[in-house]
Amino acid sequence: MKENKGQKGIITGILVLGSFCGLVEVAAAGLLHRSGIHFSGLLIGLDALFIGIAMAVYGNPVMILGMGLLACLHKQLVIPVLGLSVLCKANACLAVLLEFGGLAGMTALFRGRVIKSRTARSLASGTGVLFGSLLYYFIGMHVQPCSYMLSFNGTSGLTAFIMKEGAVWALSAGLFFMLGWEIGEKAKERTFGTWLQRPNSFYAGPGLLTLVSLLISAVIIYINK
Repeated sequence: MKENKGQKGIITGILVLGSFCGLVEVAAAGLLHRSGIHFSGLLIGLDALFIGIAMAVYGNPVMILGMGLLACLHKQLVIPVLGLSVLCKANACLAVLLEFGGLAGMTALFRGRVIKSRTARSLASGTGVLFGSLLYYFIGMHVQPCSYMLSFNGTSGLTAFIMKEGAVWALSAGLFFMLGWEIGEKAKERTFGTWLQRPNSFYAGPGLLTLVSLLISAVIIYINK
């Protein structure tokens, strides 16, 4: 029974914090696009902020993957809202999953140090995202790459990609993950953290929040079409 309650508590965290990541991916990305600004490092940093909160509250790296899947679900709302193909956001979702996966892997591998040290948190999250960005470079070139991604498809493309994107993603993730962890540590002792850890809240609040988040994302996608 205790284990079941713990699992429900983690699902609560995935729904709540994963929904925030999804909103970031849709709302912030749309705002940057409309402004003509390309700075994906900000999106990754904000995602890492919520991942840091999740790790501080739950300490379970596996839930990072669930948060990434929920974030991708928000991005794939272009299918029902705009009638686009699933391939339209395939590359963007690949980036999200690889970044979240890399971060989950590194925090799991160095979990003991991450729990005890701010420096370890920053290094683990930054290295994980950097590793994810490298995988994204090689895989993303073959999965519906956009014109911007193809601009790195040259002799020195990998080096340019690391300098312009990968390194920025890593630095942003390292900073925001550490900040998110500090917020999570404080929230854990307050009402928000207690609510996140309550198994019974799985049946109402988080589900409603996820639904609202998806609806808001759908509206944003339609406005930015």
